[in-house]
Amino acid sequence: MKFRFRLTQLMINLSIVGVLTIAFAALAYFAAAYTVNDLSQQVLEQSLMRVDRRARVLLETVENQTEVSLKLFGRPEMTAADFPELAHLLTSLLGSGNKSASITIGLEETGECLHVFRHSEGTFGVCELRQRPEDDGLNLNQYPVSRYPDGPFDVTENWDAYDIRERPWYTEAKKAGTAVWTESYPWIPDLDGTVLFPDLDGSVFYGITYAAPVFNDGQLVAVVSTDLALNQLSDYLKSLDIGERGYAFIIERRRDRSEHIIAHPKSQLLVSQSTQTKEQQLAQVPQFFDERVRKFVERIEEDHTRPSSVVSGPVPVRIRDEDELWLGQHMCHSDGEAPPDWVICTLLPEDEVMGRIHQHTAVAVVIFLAVVSIVVAFSYYFASQVSLPLEAMAQEAISIGKLKLDANDPPDSIVYEVDLLSRSLESMKTGLRSFRKYVPSDLVESLMGSGQEAAFGGELREITIFFSDIAGFTTITEKLPPNEIVELMREYLSAMSDEVANAGGTVDKYIGDAVMAFWSASQNTPIHARAACQAALASQKKLRELHDKWTSEGRVTFDMRIGIHTGDAVVGNFGSERRLNYTVIGDAVNLASRLEGLNKQYSTAIMISEHTYQAANGVLARPIDLVSVKGKSEAVLVYELLAMDDSDSELAELVNLHKSAMEKYCKQDWSAALAIFEQVLKMRPDDPPASQLVKRCRQYQATPPESNWDGVFRMQTK
Repeated sequence: MKFRFRLTQLMINLSIVGVLTIAFAALAYFAAAYTVNDLSQQVLEQSLMRVDRRARVLLETVENQTEVSLKLFGRPEMTAADFPELAHLLTSLLGSGNKSASITIGLEETGECLHVFRHSEGTFGVCELRQRPEDDGLNLNQYPVSRYPDGPFDVTENWDAYDIRERPWYTEAKKAGTAVWTESYPWIPDLDGTVLFPDLDGSVFYGITYAAPVFNDGQLVAVVSTDLALNQLSDYLKSLDIGERGYAFIIERRRDRSEHIIAHPKSQLLVSQSTQTKEQQLAQVPQFFDERVRKFVERIEEDHTRPSSVVSGPVPVRIRDEDELWLGQHMCHSDGEAPPDWVICTLLPEDEVMGRIHQHTAVAVVIFLAVVSIVVAFSYYFASQVSLPLEAMAQEAISIGKLKLDANDPPDSIVYEVDLLSRSLESMKTGLRSFRKYVPSDLVESLMGSGQEAAFGGELREITIFFSDIAGFTTITEKLPPNEIVELMREYLSAMSDEVANAGGTVDKYIGDAVMAFWSASQNTPIHARAACQAALASQKKLRELHDKWTSEGRVTFDMRIGIHTGDAVVGNFGSERRLNYTVIGDAVNLASRLEGLNKQYSTAIMISEHTYQAANGVLARPIDLVSVKGKSEAVLVYELLAMDDSDSELAELVNLHKSAMEKYCKQDWSAALAIFEQVLKMRPDDPPASQLVKRCRQYQATPPESNWDGVFRMQTK
């Protein structure tokens, strides 16, 4: 099938532009996507860290204030009579920062307590539980700080239903014997049924408490605590900037393995009403109104990445909410097994990250279509400037073949080379018109009209052809000056020619760095195949000696590949009346040349055909493969020549193993062939032919060949 130049040029240009554009667009897309995704993960991680730092500041402030309160408590024998002195000190301590909600001191012996707290508007109040003079009951006294202890105050008598010693923070500190954090819990209600710390919308406040026991001679005297309102975390999360729609939330994991949301930008979602007690409580994760939060926690469980109580780095999570993908991260906040056991989480919609990239991709598609249109128009014009003159010149060449040499105006082209070729063709016609005056026209017309070149014949004989070539010669010569190349080739070719001559062969020609030789051409030589094998082994040995010499002289070294084939070829003189060349031609010569190149495929040094192996009678060689070389449809069994005889027992064993493996291979017994080839590799671990065949056996084990498989490996290159 033939293609028009214009169509070919157009398709080539479109293919190049298309492939390059798609490649660059894909590269840009994935690079941008990776960068943006990485930045989004950084944003999520930084947000995690900010929330974590905020939480730590709040918790550390509470812990520090508790420690200071312990020092202010002073004497273990302190009683409720000392509350007035302590109240003003604790108020100053509470006012030194805006983190803590209240500080409480509860006495173990009497159940009396001092509670200094912060009102929502920023003022401070004091509550006391004090024993009544007439009995052991307790009264609740509430003061503004400015009127404490002598001013008017509210009194709730007989506050016996409330015992400070039964509050969670008190009992946990007492049981632990050291400072502890409580889990989140609802705070003390006031007399009017509200709570001491209402949110702006009137919902119930939850908090946590840090409590530390005070001992005297091993006996508990009091518990000092500081409260932290969790609404501060929700307020902070509400102000946190994580993209346009991203947000953070905090999960509390309790000892009973339940999980509650304790902080969320929408704080009104935190509290729900119990279906059993009808009381307000912190919503557990399965009942939380934010579906993304529920899916986030479910994905953590599915991925087996449930955070432990030990601090760990951020862990990425992906969830899908309806048709939208969200990117997230979570990180443990806790420092140990004790509360608060919190997990900080962040979420960001992927569309915020990838939306602009998708827009840019759409713009890139439009630009690509515009570029393709321009390329089509330009390619058609440019191809016409080449194809039209070429078509005209093709017609001129046909006319020249018929010796129709009439002068014509050469076709013009904007392409310099095409224009030059057109004018050169016209100049050639001018020269031929002049040459025709010196040569009989009928002879020239006869030769050109026949379409064939005159050839000399020869004698058909069975000979052995030898081809050798240097591996990577072009790369070697690029690094050497011309004089050194000449000297290197002189020494190399002289040595190789001597070995061929010593074995009774004839060097036919040097083709650059290659050597062509043959045996039994001028006279019959019964052992010509064996002689060629002897020359090949001797040449490789000589090259190794040259390697040692060149290495000692600091010169470059190289490897050589040899191909040998025995077969029928035409031997004789070929050339012109003035110059003859005694050589051989025929399919056997081509096959020998292909065998030399076939060494590269199997990383061998000397490759011989089956005909040579049989004719050489006794050489040690192993079958490598059944090959159909380029240019031949008939398969040839090729061998690697190793030695002239089997005197080397280890080498002979390797050859026998390889032969057995090849037999199994040809019978498609891949397992048996593979086992034997692996034995070969144990004897020679770096053996390239065995390695290739092991790989091929494994491929055929995985994907058996077709039923008409004949075992032939068909070469597609020379």
